[in-house]
Amino acid sequence: MTLRERRSVVVADRPWIPAEEMKVKRETPWPQGDMRVVINKSFYSMSDVAASISSLTGVAIEVAPEVSMLVSSALMGASAGTPVSAGAAPVSPVGGTGTPPPTPTAPTGTPAMPIGGVSSIHIQYDGSLKGLLNMLAGRYGLSWKRIDDTHVRLYGYETRTWHVAALLGELSQTDKVENGSSDSAITSQSVSVWKGIEEAVKSMLSPGGKAVISEATGTITVTDVPAVIERVNEFMEKQNASLSTTVAMDVTVYVVQSSRGEDYAFDWDAVYQTLAANAAKGTGASISLSRTTQAITGGSEISIGVIGNSEWNGTKAILKALSTQGTVTQVSSTRLLTLNGQPIPFKVGQTIAYLKSSSTSVSNGTATTSVEQGTADTGFFLNLLPHVVDKDALLLQFALNLSTLDKLNTVTSGGVTVQTPETSSREMIQRVALRSGQTLMIAGQDVWDVSALLSGVGKPTNALFGGSNSSKDNHSMLVVVIRPVIQKGVF
Repeated sequence: MTLRERRSVVVADRPWIPAEEMKVKRETPWPQGDMRVVINKSFYSMSDVAASISSLTGVAIEVAPEVSMLVSSALMGASAGTPVSAGAAPVSPVGGTGTPPPTPTAPTGTPAMPIGGVSSIHIQYDGSLKGLLNMLAGRYGLSWKRIDDTHVRLYGYETRTWHVAALLGELSQTDKVENGSSDSAITSQSVSVWKGIEEAVKSMLSPGGKAVISEATGTITVTDVPAVIERVNEFMEKQNASLSTTVAMDVTVYVVQSSRGEDYAFDWDAVYQTLAANAAKGTGASISLSRTTQAITGGSEISIGVIGNSEWNGTKAILKALSTQGTVTQVSSTRLLTLNGQPIPFKVGQTIAYLKSSSTSVSNGTATTSVEQGTADTGFFLNLLPHVVDKDALLLQFALNLSTLDKLNTVTSGGVTVQTPETSSREMIQRVALRSGQTLMIAGQDVWDVSALLSGVGKPTNALFGGSNSSKDNHSMLVVVIRPVIQKGVF
């Protein structure tokens, strides 16, 4: 395989699968586990079984409290009065010397009678200690663990605690689009990661299992049989990896201005053709472009395009394509970082203060005037909410809003002067599916008054400082470019 290096990036001309570290568990030798055990006897309880095994092998068998309940449940499932056999005897002992085993002796005395309608535990076995423990565990849904060479614990439940990669509390978000009348579109969602995880984990539990969620400590603790613990562990590993996944989003806002006459319309097809030509020229391969037109409030339309992921996919290529339509000004460029499923707001604008109210009072011949200041927010507002589907794909919800100050009126009545701002806004809510690294372009011709974005200091046309020029024949197109990149989580 041939590799070519470019700075810190290595480009391979064949598929490459990243390696992940895997821990390999090696079992340490346990000579006592190969000891031969011969049993043919009925027992009242698992504690009696453990005592018998200990007397034969010298290995202490600790029986957890829940074992009695689990064994009783298994025996209740058997036919009433029928002894439950713990398994057939192997032909030869595991790890033995090859000497034929002695014939098992019959149990002394009368076999244990059913207790409360529950059958006794009958064991007929000839083999290794490890084999006997495995057989008991499989028959009654138990597990065993070697504490040391002379100590074994027989148990049914184990407890494990996981940290949850989620912030405290519930996430609530409401996006609203109005058209000035009674009609409106509202997208509202309230999501609790903790509640969702709790419901999912509890659905996995066995009848005797328990789960405790603690938002204060950021943990979930589960007590259940080992098989359930492993399922919960697999679930929690996937959830933590997903919740801790970071999405980096490069957001750039452009304004394209043209003075080609009042009938001029921006040619989106030309923009996309330029992008495609740059891609083919730079990489020698074609790209996929998709575009749609969406109606928004106020009767305007907005164009949404998704550009395939490739090396040319950057600021210079987009600037070159947009420059075919007029003078391009980059209003803002920033990188936003957020976690999977967490919204992040972005704003380019200003807060305008105005005289909201004024009042005069007279006390002891002294007149006192008090005023109240109001504020009006203008500019471009963007709220992004990513949802990672897999390692290379995500769903992105974005809510756009651009508010402009049309006029600041001064009203005088009865000697009191106040100011009344007139504002207009355009809103949009959209959801798209993207691959990591793809570019989303959102644009609209003459949809918004962009003077709020371009008015600034210095020369009126100094766009670097927010300057602008205006003409009755000018047309403007606001272009928002969003490029999300999925980054690996820390869990």
